[in-house]
Amino acid sequence: MGISADHIRKCLFSGFKKTVLEYLAHHSLILNELLRTSRRVHQDVLVAPEDVPKFPIQTLEEFQHFNNRLELNPVLNDYMISRLAAVGGSGVESLTRRIMKFLLSNEVATLYNWKGRDKLSFEQTPVMSVIYEAAKVNFPRGEKNDLVVANSVKLWLKFAKTRITNSHKKLIKMVST
Repeated sequence: MGISADHIRKCLFSGFKKTVLEYLAHHSLILNELLRTSRRVHQDVLVAPEDVPKFPIQTLEEFQHFNNRLELNPVLNDYMISRLAAVGGSGVESLTRRIMKFLLSNEVATLYNWKGRDKLSFEQTPVMSVIYEAAKVNFPRGEKNDLVVANSVKLWLKFAKTRITNSHKKLIKMVST
């Protein structure tokens, strides 16, 4: 009893199919990285409008003023979408955390929560709309991206006070050694 020609064809096809799928997955990764690099190159040539604040924003007044300018100035709005998308990240969550760290000091972040219960609401700010759009530049697929962005912002705001406390502890430890 020998191995049939049909069995050999199936084995060869199975191996061929596996090889092709591996190549496709590898090429997909390469293409995605090229796309991200291409977007970054195009974002590097952006010219900042005059009314872009120094980041991270350090005071509530600066942040409120920035939100007002975003609402009134579509050029600033488009620039910020591109600028924040250039912050980069390995996924939607890491991009969102990096955007928040870029935009706001922890001190300003402690004044906000998502819905505005006992604090100011971040959910409806013009900056939040810009963050959603910036995330879509690098990660356009997936209906759940807005939810992932929102949840990442909620957590980042929630732990602002902890980050302040930890940085104070680290500073005290460095001074005392």
